[in-house]
Amino acid sequence: MALSMRKKICTHFIGFSLLLAAGLTVANPENLEKARHQHQQTLNAGIKSQQKVDKVDDEIQSLSAEIKTRQHQLQTLKKYNQRMAKLVDHQQQELIRLENETRRVAHLDREILPLVEDMLANLDEFITSDQPFLPLERSARMSKLKNMLDRADVTVAEKFRRVLEAYQIENDYGRTLEVYTGQLSEGENGRVVNFLRVGRNLLFYKSQNGNEISRWDNKHKSWVTMDKKFHREIKKAYLIAKNQRAPELLLLPMPALEQRVEVAE
Repeated sequence: MALSMRKKICTHFIGFSLLLAAGLTVANPENLEKARHQHQQTLNAGIKSQQKVDKVDDEIQSLSAEIKTRQHQLQTLKKYNQRMAKLVDHQQQELIRLENETRRVAHLDREILPLVEDMLANLDEFITSDQPFLPLERSARMSKLKNMLDRADVTVAEKFRRVLEAYQIENDYGRTLEVYTGQLSEGENGRVVNFLRVGRNLLFYKSQNGNEISRWDNKHKSWVTMDKKFHREIKKAYLIAKNQRAPELLLLPMPALEQRVEVAE
C-alpha cells in the first residue's frame, strides 16, 4: 500500500516538474527563480506528505499486527472459558453427589451409632464375667472406648472401627498363651506374682518362689490352690508360654475335671 502511494506521488511530481520546465523556457529570470522556488516548496510539501503517508502506513501495519494478536488472545480465552465451563459443570455434579453421599452417611450414622453402643456394652459385660487376666489393660481399653463414644470429633465410622478392634483383641486372647507379672490383690495383702493365661479357659498364678500355684475358678470367682502333683505340668506351661520350651500336650487341671489341653504357641 505504501509503495503504491509513493509511486503515485513521485509520478505526479515528475509530471509537474516537466510541465513547469516546459512552460518556463520562455520566461524571464525573475519568473524562473520564482517558479523554481515554488517548485522547491511543492517538492518539500510532497516529501512531508509522503512522510505522513509512511507514518500512517506504519501505524496501520502496527494496528493490524495488534488486531491479530488480540484475535489470537480472544480465541485462547474462548477455549479457556469452554474448558472452565466444563470443569465447573463437573464440579457441580460432584458437589451434588457429595451432598447426596453426606445425607446417606448421616442416615447410616444414626443407625450405626446405637449398634456401636450395644456392641460396647456387650463387650464390657463379657469382660466383667470373663477370666480376670490383664485387668488394668482391659479396663483401660474399655474406659477409652466409653469416653470415645461421647466425643464429637470422632466419626461414627472410627468409633465402629475401634470397637471392632477391641473385639478382635479379645478374640485373639483365646488363641494364645501369655505369662505376665502383676498384682494379685490390692491393699496390705497385695503381692506380686507371675500369671499364666492359657487361651481364655485357664488362668494361673505362681508365687515368686514357685512354691504356690493357684487356678482361677470363674464359677465361684475365687482362686483355688493347686495340688503339688500339677505343679510340674503347670511350670512346663509357663516355659512354653515364654518360648523356653517346645509346645507339647500337658495335663492341666480344669474346673471340676482334669482333661488334656493342647498347649500351643
